[in-house]
Amino acid sequence: MHTRRIVWVVVLVAFALAASAADRRSYGKSIETVWDEAVKATRDAELELTDSDRGEHWFIVETPKKSLAKTVVFEVRLEQSGEQTNVVTRDLEGAGSKKMQKTQAAFFDALEKRMR
Repeated sequence: MHTRRIVWVVVLVAFALAASAADRRSYGKSIETVWDEAVKATRDAELELTDSDRGEHWFIVETPKKSLAKTVVFEVRLEQSGEQTNVVTRDLEGAGSKKMQKTQAAFFDALEKRMR
């Protein structure tokens, strides 16, 4: 009985970590250059930018609203670290879903193409 309880706790913790996990990419360009390309990559990935703060270097992205389609929403935050700019995403709605994974992958694919 005790072992079963431990297994369930481990499974729940692993699920919680996966659901709140952030994705991160780093680029050797200025934060302003990466910001411009990240915003353009949002459009390239056919996503909608719904809120932003350029001074604080973050914006909110969501999938277009379609009838009966589940919308996913995530935050994109840019961080300067020495000569590197980190782009970090954080799930807001639809955390951990396959659609979230595909949507963020499409965003990062579009950003990678722009950063070459």
